[in-house]
Amino acid sequence: MMDDLLLGGQVLCLSLVDITLAGLCGLLASVWIVRGAAPAGAVSTRRPLRWLALVLLFALCSQFGLLAMTMTGQSAFGAIIQSLPAVASTHAGRVTVSMLFLSGLLAAIALLDRCIPARIRNLICGVTVAAILFFHAALGHASSDGDFSRAELLQFLHLGAMALWSGGIFVAALWVLPRLADVSSSPYTVYLRRLSNTSAWSASIAVVTGALKGWIAIDAKLGNLAQPGWSRVLLAKLFLVSCALVLGFLHRRKVHAPERTWNTVEKRSLTCTLRIEAFCLASVVLFSAWLSSVEPPG
Repeated sequence: MMDDLLLGGQVLCLSLVDITLAGLCGLLASVWIVRGAAPAGAVSTRRPLRWLALVLLFALCSQFGLLAMTMTGQSAFGAIIQSLPAVASTHAGRVTVSMLFLSGLLAAIALLDRCIPARIRNLICGVTVAAILFFHAALGHASSDGDFSRAELLQFLHLGAMALWSGGIFVAALWVLPRLADVSSSPYTVYLRRLSNTSAWSASIAVVTGALKGWIAIDAKLGNLAQPGWSRVLLAKLFLVSCALVLGFLHRRKVHAPERTWNTVEKRSLTCTLRIEAFCLASVVLFSAWLSSVEPPG
């Protein structure tokens, strides 16, 4: 029972870390995507950046605590605190501590952003988020081949592309589009086409790298997909990815239609369907976290 609770907690914490990193990637990318498509200051990133940085710090602290509970088998608060130095000396512990340090730096920059010019702040935050993703790639199955391996590089590319794709949709559906509701049709179209092109490239990379990761995980044998456990979770994830890709394709056709104009009803409809796509991608992140916590058949 305790093992199941720990597994569930780890999956939820990892999902929260991944969704928050995706939100940060999407938010920082939106600085460029929104440029010229809205009046200056119409879509501020200051407040969401602070909240996302703090949520990421909380999620990583929780993940480190759960890692200590898993390694020591202890659940008492005092025992967990005493075990932290030993846990931090392991591979997973060192990686998590590095991510914690970087997330603390990110939170400090986000909270003290009035002292830093916006361009410099966004550059530092972007580099910091990329570094967190780099360390994140060293956790889970990818670390089995050692540090700086091809598996970790593949994982880094997949995590980065997935974060940019899903994060762009999250931020657009929940933050940017509601604030561009009163913007004229032409700048609105500029924003959506930039978002569509960014999503298309990042989704393509995510799908290709994800397919390579899956092929390696099943030991290049399609018959392993019939096994219960990891393979069933993978098939559920692939279904959700397919749903997100179909919605993305429909959105792309609508956005890139010649002489496209946007009235109030169409803007509301697009925001609604983008939120459905965002829900599919959030579910993909959840299943990805579940996959990383289960041993693959290969």
